[in-house]
Amino acid sequence: MNLHQRYQIQALLETEISKSEIARILLVVPCTIYRELSRNIAERSRTAGKYVASNAQRRADTRHKNKAKQIMSTKPLKERIAGLLRYEKWSPELNSKHLELDDEACLSHEKIYRWIWDVKKSEKKTDLKFSKLYKNLRHGSRRQKMVFGIFYKNTELEVIINNKV
Repeated sequence: MNLHQRYQIQALLETEISKSEIARILLVVPCTIYRELSRNIAERSRTAGKYVASNAQRRADTRHKNKAKQIMSTKPLKERIAGLLRYEKWSPELNSKHLELDDEACLSHEKIYRWIWDVKKSEKKTDLKFSKLYKNLRHGSRRQKMVFGIFYKNTELEVIINNKV
């Protein structure tokens, strides 16, 4: 939502129009209005219980500023990780610890693995030089499967499935 829409919501709420009617006027689904109000109605202050558009915009901007960022998006960091994988033959676990100790980036090994496999499938020009990084991993082309939120190697998964039968 933008500031103009938030001012419209504030004005329509003051005229005591229903939330579903406000959604229809703004051409959004009703849950958008309900979510906007639940996030941005002050609980404590002189505006407690009221929707104030300027405060809502400030809160939305703060949430946007503080949200998680794509850490792997910097080109030097990608090249550094790729170099450590290719030439130093370091695992993603060692990479993440090394980067953390050097205060370059706080990056989990899982994030590095995910980036490697995403780049393998990617067709972007910027990712082409990283597309063969998976071959520098210890288990090259094999990838662990995730079942019910737990990672298993393919052989472990087959044993679990066979034991259930």
